[in-house]
Amino acid sequence: MKNLIKQIFNSLLEKYRYQNLCTAWKNRHKKVKNIIGGFSFPCDTEEYKKKWKILNNKFNCDTLYTCFTISGKYEINYIPEELFEGVIEKKLNANAPNFLQHKSFYNRIFPAHPFIADSFHKIGGIYFSAVHKQICKNELEALTEELQFPLVVKKSVDTAGGRDVHFVQNKSELLKAINLFSDLVVQPVMKPHPYFRKFHDFGLNTIRACLYRSVKTGEVHLLNTTLRLGRDGHLDNETQGGLVCNIQENGKLNNYVVDKYGAKLYEHPNSKIRFADYPPLPAFEELEQVSIDIVKSIPYAHLVSLDLAMNDEGKWKLIEINLEFQTIRFAQYAGHPFLGQFTDEVLEYCS
Repeated sequence: MKNLIKQIFNSLLEKYRYQNLCTAWKNRHKKVKNIIGGFSFPCDTEEYKKKWKILNNKFNCDTLYTCFTISGKYEINYIPEELFEGVIEKKLNANAPNFLQHKSFYNRIFPAHPFIADSFHKIGGIYFSAVHKQICKNELEALTEELQFPLVVKKSVDTAGGRDVHFVQNKSELLKAINLFSDLVVQPVMKPHPYFRKFHDFGLNTIRACLYRSVKTGEVHLLNTTLRLGRDGHLDNETQGGLVCNIQENGKLNNYVVDKYGAKLYEHPNSKIRFADYPPLPAFEELEQVSIDIVKSIPYAHLVSLDLAMNDEGKWKLIEINLEFQTIRFAQYAGHPFLGQFTDEVLEYCS
C-alpha cells in the first residue's frame, strides 16, 4: 500500500511540474511573439501534433510557429520546447550523475582532454590544490602569491547562463571573489583566437557543440554547433545579452544571429562584421573530433552539450559540460531540428 501511495504521489507531482513547465514556455513564447512582430503559420499543423503527442498530448505548437517565423522553414521535427525539457532530456540522461558537471573534477575525471588548467579549487567550502590535495589557510596564502593575473573565478556547479563568473586582476580581488561560493574553480584567463576576438573583445566567444550517443548503437554523433558571441561589453551567454549563430556542416556561419528572444541581426552590433561574409570557422573538423572524443569518455549520458573555445595558439579548449537544461533553440531558430536524423530514434525510445 505504501508503495502504491508513493507511486500515485510521484505521478501527480510529475504532472504538476509538467503543467507548470508548459505554462512557463507558453509565457515565454508570448514574449517572443511580441518581440519578433507576431507569428507566421504553416498551412497544416495536424501532422506535427500527431507526431509529438506520442510523448505527451499536452503541448502547443508555439515552438513550431516560432522556428517557422524566424527561419522561414517548416520542419515536422522541430521539438516542442516543453516536451524536450519535460520528457526527452530527462529520459536520455536519467542515469547521468551530476558530479560529471562539476567543473573542479573535469581535469581529474577526463585527464586526456583539452580542459583549461586549474590554479586551485574550493569544494564544499574546503580548498584544494590543482591536483586535489587539501590545502590549509597558510598554504592558500602562499599559493595566491605565486599566481599570475588576470584570473577567472567560476562557480563549479549550477552555473546555467554564465552566472557567477568573475575576472580578477590582483590578489585582493581574488581573495574577495573566492569567499562568494562554497564550490568554485580558479583558472588563468584564456587568450582567445583572433578569429573570435574580432567579433567582440571581451571574455570568450565560445562554441556550443551538441552531441548525441545513440540509444541503439552507442555511437556518438555531433548534432549541431553554434557560435556564441558577446556584445556591449557582456559575456556570450544569451541570458546576458549574447548572440547565437548556427554553424553549418562546412564551418560556414549562418547569415544571421538571434538573441535570447529570437530577434534577428545580420551583423554584429559592435564590430559591424556581417556574418554572411565572414570566413568559415577555423579547424572545424578538429572541433568535431575533439567533441566526439570527449563525449565518448562521459558515461551514462545520451545527450551532451559542450562549451568550447579556441585559444590564441589555435587549440580547442573545453570550458564546460552540460547534461541538463540544454538549449535546443540555437539550432531550431536557424531552421534545423535539434536532433536531426535521430529524431525518430529518440522519439521511439522516449515514448
